Amino acid sequence: MAGVIVGREGWMPPPRQSAVNAVSGLTTRLKEIPALVKSLRESMPDGASVGSISVSAGSTTKFAGAADRLARWYWDGNTLVEDGFFDIREQRMRHSAYDDPPAFEVGFSFDVPGGAEQ
Repeated sequence: MAGVIVGREGWMPPPRQSAVNAVSGLTTRLKEIPALVKSLRESMPDGASVGSISVSAGSTTKFAGAADRLARWYWDGNTLVEDGFFDIREQRMRHSAYDDPPAFEVGFSFDVPGGAEQ
């Protein structure tokens, strides 16, 4: 493909949130939690106990990488107007906080003898 005709000047393909990937990754990772808790309990001093465990997951953002650097034109009602090119790399940089792999985080607190929380 040499270029793309779009409906308006400066149009870029919008990023898509991909929660499906995050849920799939989360399902796999959730299976690891029992072993993590067991390992944590085995490494704690005598009398210590797990106070709480929390799990969180995020989603990923997908960009139209196949369009990167393709020429872009838009129709002004009479003719095709040259409109630069798609800069998907720059779009990713602007949205870099959302372009991570599915986030998965496990937090925990535990009580040790003497009542101190770590």
